Amino acid sequence: MKRLIVIIMLATFAPVACYDTYYISGSELNKLERSDKASVVVKDKKGHDIQIKETSRLFVRSKGKKRYQLTPFNFKLTKQQLVASDRDYILDVNGLKQGAEIDVPSIWKNALLIGGGVAIVTGLILGVVLTSGSKNFD
Repeated sequence: MKRLIVIIMLATFAPVACYDTYYISGSELNKLERSDKASVVVKDKKGHDIQIKETSRLFVRSKGKKRYQLTPFNFKLTKQQLVASDRDYILDVNGLKQGAEIDVPSIWKNALLIGGGVAIVTGLILGVVLTSGSKNFD
């Protein structure tokens, strides 16, 4: 029982969220290089409009499948390299896959995650209340 309580305590402090990932082309990535606006709308490869802010989660992926996070509107993309000075990245463009990935928080997935957590905690509390006075769960 003590182990279960420790696992639950550790899980409550873990930053967990669910995201939907959208893929954009290289030309849409160029729109996110510099902007005077607070937000920009780009189209993903399926035609969905995605609003990008400075706080959006933007990633490029290397051909070796490593994922590099970029800060929107704070990187320089040339024909030879991608430079993100705030993250100390100087990446060879030939070593990157074309385009980028954008992670957007999923409302319904996060609601299910929170609902599941509440259901587990409620079940544990009910289990403790219903078994109080006895020595085990049998």
